[in-house]
Amino acid sequence: VGLTMIHALGEILRLLLVPFPLSADYSGFPHAKGLTTAVAFSAALIAALVFAAARAVRRGRREPLFWLLFFALTWLPVSNLLFPSGVVLAERTLYLPSVALAGLVALAVERAAAWDRRSLVLPVAAIGVFAALSNARAGVWRDSRTLFEETVAHGRHSGHIAKTGLVSELILELGGEPDPKTLLRALALARASLDERPTTSNLRQVAKLEEVSGELDSALERRISLYHFVPSDLENREALLRVLDRLVARREAAGDIYQVLSLTGTGFLVAQRSGAPPLLAAG
Repeated sequence: VGLTMIHALGEILRLLLVPFPLSADYSGFPHAKGLTTAVAFSAALIAALVFAAARAVRRGRREPLFWLLFFALTWLPVSNLLFPSGVVLAERTLYLPSVALAGLVALAVERAAAWDRRSLVLPVAAIGVFAALSNARAGVWRDSRTLFEETVAHGRHSGHIAKTGLVSELILELGGEPDPKTLLRALALARASLDERPTTSNLRQVAKLEEVSGELDSALERRISLYHFVPSDLENREALLRVLDRLVARREAAGDIYQVLSLTGTGFLVAQRSGAPPLLAAG
């Protein structure tokens, strides 16, 4: 956790200073299992900032140290170092820490203006550039489909969250006019999301899409896994029995009586454990 958050801190500093490659999702941020180049670079950057603040104190300027401590204290609650926050990197956690950057920029502008007022052209130009970038970025948030498409395609460290969101949009599209290409794309994205980090959401998506595509054996496995995760989920129980019915019909048509007995036994067991009379009758 410590190594991962050192790497994340380096990425955070980059986001605050040069926020060009923004992303709505950072759930694919790599978890460090050892000392990597990225971790070492971030650690060196942090050490350089601490050294610079200490040197400024020796020269009688305490403001840099104040803002460095302000940044540390406001970032610490979401750093996973005190307790798990569930977030490794997210732009929404940087609002308060970014005040420290604003304080340091104000100090730099003050010093530059005292040295030569013409140097104020640089911060004014920076404001103009970043305002233009913000305006260009705003279009990405026009709707969920646009946001998830852009994030999956170009988002730095985007992961299962963006993929799951895009699959949700594709499933809505499939509900209107089913399209084989859209179905294949949605299923591939859902499986990729499941491989990255299994959740009940992407597991449900894979099960639903596999059922639609006719991959009933795999869909049954997904539904059973989801049943073990959330046995109280009535929708999943009903879907599990629905998939079983289709598989039973397929096995009966093929004359495979042993597979039929195995499947119907599984269905009855799930229905019996659910305690729901309609499902028990169906099972």
